[in-house]
Amino acid sequence: MVLVRSTRELAPDAAAAVALRPGPGEAPERAPGVAAYWGAGHVVALLSGRPVVVNGFGSYLDEATFWKLQRVTAEDPEAFDRWLEERRVGYVVTGAPYLGREVFTPGAGGFVLSPDAMRGLPMAPLVIAGSGIPDRGVPHLRHLMPIFASEQVVPGIAFTLPWMWTYARVPGARLAGRAGPGARVVLEVPFTERRRPHVWRGWADAGPDGRWELVVPLPTGLWRPTLRTAPEARLRVGPGEGVPVAIPEDAVRQGRTIEGPTPR
Repeated sequence: MVLVRSTRELAPDAAAAVALRPGPGEAPERAPGVAAYWGAGHVVALLSGRPVVVNGFGSYLDEATFWKLQRVTAEDPEAFDRWLEERRVGYVVTGAPYLGREVFTPGAGGFVLSPDAMRGLPMAPLVIAGSGIPDRGVPHLRHLMPIFASEQVVPGIAFTLPWMWTYARVPGARLAGRAGPGARVVLEVPFTERRRPHVWRGWADAGPDGRWELVVPLPTGLWRPTLRTAPEARLRVGPGEGVPVAIPEDAVRQGRTIEGPTPR
């Protein structure tokens, strides 16, 4: 048995692994596996007690799997979700130090995100809790819900960025409604990780008939030891203040449809 007094004492990958341990009496999961960067694989497998699809120093399942996670930012999100399903993987453990420097560019006060680069790397939002960047056309990740953030942050970045995130794979709640034809509908979910405030953003464009649908992997009212979301999100079109909306966690985990309020 590995004894841990406090996750604050642990390296980011070890803390992420400890947070993934199944609770006492927890029912077996259909998808208990973890996808992790190869250098973290042994630690995650040992401390979480879960199967890991890629481990370090050559003990990965196959070469194709190794390179898939090495180049994960370039993956198509829907195809990657299907791959996780096939491998019975329910969690992804990763972070900016493992995803390459191509999503960052020098800026005032340190490195900042490069939306131009991120648009060409569909899984790049893994570095920022899966959030999209609506005003720069960077889509959010629709099936990955952040559930853990490391205490340690990435040095040299102009904003506070956790070293490691853990995501749970979910169908995502389907938020639907009407807006003006072609309008960009934006959902903003305030959240804190390790007492540090952020805003997660997802977006969708309304069709010619004004109908829109937004697949949301992050519920409101989420409580985890390292990450919590606000009781309500805001749904808006343009620069308006938006309207409040609640997104229950069971809707996110079951893929239920929520008829959204008319954003403003």
